[in-house]
Formats: sequence, C-alpha cells, structure tokens
Amino acid sequence: IEPTRFAATQWLFLRALALIYAIAFGSLALQVGGLLGARGVVPVVPFLASVERTGSALRFLAVPSLFWIAADDTTLVVLCFAGMVFAAMLFLTGFARGRFERFIPILLFILYLSYASVGQEFLSFQWDSLLLEAGFLTIFLGQNRIVPWLFRWLVFRLYFLSGAVKLMSGDPTWRNLSALSFHWHTQPLPTVVAWYADKLPAGFQHFATAATLVIEVGMPLLMFFPRRLRMFGAWWL
Repeated sequence: IEPTRFAATQWLFLRALALIYAIAFGSLALQVGGLLGARGVVPVVPFLASVERTGSALRFLAVPSLFWIAADDTTLVVLCFAGMVFAAMLFLTGFARGRFERFIPILLFILYLSYASVGQEFLSFQWDSLLLEAGFLTIFLGQNRIVPWLFRWLVFRLYFLSGAVKLMSGDPTWRNLSALSFHWHTQPLPTVVAWYADKLPAGFQHFATAATLVIEVGMPLLMFFPRRLRMFGAWWL
C-alpha cells in the first residue's frame, strides 16, 4: 500500500495559510504606523531601546526581530507589503521544486515574528501565537511524517485548552450551561448572526453551551485516533 503523502491536504493548507498571512500583513499595513510608528501608541524604537538598556546579551533572543536593524515608519510599512508579496507567491506556487519557493515560509515566519516580538499589547493575542506556530511548522511540511502529528497536536491544544479554560475559570455560567444566554451580546467580536442567536429560546442556549463544551473538550481527543475517528472529530471541530 502506498504510504500517505498528504498531497491534497498540503495543497489546500498552504494556500489557506497564504491567504491568512496576506490578510494579517495587509491589516497591519493599514495600522502599523498608528500603533508602532514614531508617533504611535506603543512606538517600536523606545521599546527596543528599553530592552537594549538591560544590557543582556540575550536581548536579540528575547525580542527576535528585524527591527533591530531599522525601525523607522517606512520600514514598518514596507515589510508589511513584503509579507503580502511573499504570501501571494506562496499562494501561487505552493511548495514548488525550486529552493526559493521552499524558502518563502521561512521569510513569512521571520517577518511576522519580527512584528509580533515588538507589537506588545497589539500583537500578543492567541491568533498571533497560532499563526506563528502554524507558520513555523509549515517550514517543515512535507519533509517527514512527524510534522502532520505536530499539526494535530497544535489543533488539540487550541481546542482542548479553549474548552478547559472555560471549566477551570470558576465561572459558574459555563458549568450550569447558561453562558450563551448573554455571550452573544458581550463577546469581544460580535457578528451579525450573533444578534439573531441571542433571540433564540433559553433551551437552545443551554444546548448550545453544552455542545460547545463537548466539542471543545471531547472532540480534540479524536485527533490521535485512527483515520475515520480523526475525520469525525475534525468535522465537528
């Protein structure tokens, strides 16, 4: 039997990741001046200067970033556009046979890590860490059979911890299944659909809360089971 190569999965994943990188860098390009620029909310230059004043030889490891070389407003914007260009190249080429194409995920990871390392409050969210870890694993995609398992481990931690933190927070509304009775209009990023979901009966809200916990805590465990069970869990996630 021919061994699994994940060719179709890799083709789809690389292009999806390229789109996410393009959106991330494109969004940052519009905001980076006001956030990290010389007159921004948390300017990069004073931040790096404060790190440098610690005198530690490990400061480059503590804050791994290309902005140690230059951190003016033009550089902040130009590297965002560079990230968008590399993301477009990854989308169009995937992992072609050329060495440069294989090098693109490394460039994308280095660029986004550079911003995340100096972004402070604005680039320290769960999705930033998720993009960095997924981007790092992508560098090694297709080289051995361990990498797909590392991606499954990433998915497991993302979902399982999202559910576990709800139960371990001490908030009684998750335990008595009433959390979604008010979550729809208090969530950080409400959507249009949330307005309608908020109007559904209380019985549905309790059911949906229970389903959320079952899916987030139980289904990730199937990531480590044989293929059919793994696919069943993946569809629920």
